[in-house]
Amino acid sequence: MLRSLRPETSALAEDLIDALCGLLLLPFMPATALWHIGWLLRQLLPAAPGGGPRLTDQQCGLLESAMRLSRQFLMAELNGAWPACLRWIWRTASHLHGAPEVGTCSPTA
Repeated sequence: MLRSLRPETSALAEDLIDALCGLLLLPFMPATALWHIGWLLRQLLPAAPGGGPRLTDQQCGLLESAMRLSRQFLMAELNGAWPACLRWIWRTASHLHGAPEVGTCSPTA
């Protein structure tokens, strides 16, 4: 697609790559937007050696920061999900099998 870039097109592509890397740092970016940004980056950064613009150190740093933020947001989102999921599973299983509810168990003597 962009394998034979003219100098002015190459500069435009580098500016676009900078902008896309910056967008990845926005908090709470929808998954569809992240997918489209990744697709655009893939189109601008061909896999063939010497075939188009390459990431600068600053752009690599932005991508690493974006990955770190995404990982933190995912972990924060999943942090409260597992206890709620386990409570739901316990309630469903206890209802089906006649086991006591959580918190109503009395110690046996």
